[in-house]
Amino acid sequence: MSTEPEKLSETPKAKRGAMKTVRHLGHMFRVIARSLRQYKKDAIWALVLSGLQAAAECCLPLVMSILIAKLQNLQAAGTTTAADIMPIVGIYAAILVALAVVSFVTSFFGAKASARAAVGLAANLKQDLFYQTTRFSFENIDRFSKASLVTRQTTDVFNIQNAFMMMVRFCVLAPFNMIFSIALTFVVGWQLAWVYAISVPIIIIALVILMTIATRTYAKAFPKFDDINKVVEENVRGIRTVKSYTREPHEKSKFRNRAEEIRHLMTKGEIAAGLTNPVLSCTINITVAMFVGFGATAMADRVINAGQFNALINYGVNVLMSLMMLSMIFVMIAMSFVSCQRVCAVLEEQPAITSAPDGVKEVADGSIVYEGVHFAFTDEKAQVANAEECLKGIDLSIASGEVVGVIGGTGSSKSTLVNMLPRFYDPQQGSVRVGGVDVRNYDLTALRDGVSMVLQKNVLFAGTLRENMQWGKEDATDEEIFRALDIASATEFVDQLPGKLDYMVDQGGANFSGGQKQRLCIARAILKSPKVLIFDDSTSAVDTKTDARIREALRNLLPGVTKIIVAQRISSVADADRVIVMDDGRVESFDEPRKLYHTSKIFREVCDLQGVKEDQLR
Repeated sequence: MSTEPEKLSETPKAKRGAMKTVRHLGHMFRVIARSLRQYKKDAIWALVLSGLQAAAECCLPLVMSILIAKLQNLQAAGTTTAADIMPIVGIYAAILVALAVVSFVTSFFGAKASARAAVGLAANLKQDLFYQTTRFSFENIDRFSKASLVTRQTTDVFNIQNAFMMMVRFCVLAPFNMIFSIALTFVVGWQLAWVYAISVPIIIIALVILMTIATRTYAKAFPKFDDINKVVEENVRGIRTVKSYTREPHEKSKFRNRAEEIRHLMTKGEIAAGLTNPVLSCTINITVAMFVGFGATAMADRVINAGQFNALINYGVNVLMSLMMLSMIFVMIAMSFVSCQRVCAVLEEQPAITSAPDGVKEVADGSIVYEGVHFAFTDEKAQVANAEECLKGIDLSIASGEVVGVIGGTGSSKSTLVNMLPRFYDPQQGSVRVGGVDVRNYDLTALRDGVSMVLQKNVLFAGTLRENMQWGKEDATDEEIFRALDIASATEFVDQLPGKLDYMVDQGGANFSGGQKQRLCIARAILKSPKVLIFDDSTSAVDTKTDARIREALRNLLPGVTKIIVAQRISSVADADRVIVMDDGRVESFDEPRKLYHTSKIFREVCDLQGVKEDQLR
């Protein structure tokens, strides 16, 4: 008695859970289906052709049974001459050939249409994922991780493509074949239709159990591909470091462990999915045996004739083969279900930062104001392990055209501070204004054209040097490019390159040294003619002499541009108008370098450690 109320209360929950699952599946299908676009007609055409193919194939046993019955009747009437039989055989043979042709044609064109639809869906999905990723802010990318985004573009889309092709090809063919076969079984010999009441439920129950196990296992396995891709990416990017520390055995072991985890989970899932074939084969054989046994008895009792018996056997095999096709679809769906979830998560992710509607189209000047800025990374996989604030009540005011240095220890949030200016991140509290306007009120393109940033690890792309420079300004002339290269002290080595601006850059700029890449990236940023120019430790690979030349050129040739220099070397900020000293996410001091030598303990300690004297400061 005590368990009755519990059962009653659980039923609505179970129903709600089932309805929620159905709605979730329907929602995922709609999200993925949006990427069909121009291939919708191919998908619909494939479904229609599959239905016609199923109808044609199901009519074959029926026509054959009618022919056999007619021949038996003729034989029973004593009519066995070729003249009497051949016209009837010719008519039915023509019908059978016509049905076979219809089946072949619909199968051929259905396969082509389904292939076009599936491959087209995959191409559009990759495009949509790529376009969506380009809209993401740093916060969105932190949430998914770069390795995971690559996996979703490749492995997950491939799984969806295969599943969709199977669904479009067989999702109509198999059910129609099964429904037509069962219906015609009742028409031809309803006395044996009860056999399905035994075999079909067994198959359905087995499929549900096995597919549930497989789906849960794949759900654990596919995120592991992100981990293994991350290992590969780290090793390819850091191959010099791996080799210099002779860490190949350690990295091989790490990769092997990740691969072993995937192997274990995928094996478990494949075993569960693979068991569908033996279960179905066994059930098919038992069902055919039942049809043969009971059918032979029914034929001996003259309940059915030989034609009906032949048709019933064929329809029994058709039904069970249709279920086998459905099991293949279920296997693919089980594999692709997790992939669909992962792809949908990216497609439905809302960019954390977007352009303001009717945003300001131009940055007026290089003035900068931070007012009560607080910021914390919200994703635990991002750059910090918790929600502790990285910026804590930042208040700053920088005049247009000033040269401002930023120094501080590792983890003091120097980069986070300047990342607010081009709006790579938005503060949780407070505001950041550039040119007198809150950065959240700008059109993003206008803001990032007005606030140019050079990172420590900036990237060059495969193509000519001219094409790389024109990232800063698409229509930049050679004269403009060489002027920017002069300011960045890059002309000296560019002039030595074969073809100069036509010189081919390897992927990632691998055919340039670290210092050369940094100078090229500085020139690229200068070409944007920004109002604010940020150097985030972007001269770390440049010698001090070249660093000094670059700073002098920036001050003399770009006097109206606000320059913010994040650096570890005091020499890089020694001649700045003012220097921001960061400590644990706070502005410890902000003043002229020489004054800071007396007022900031942190600044003085760094100067002493680097052998910089007071008279070397501005």
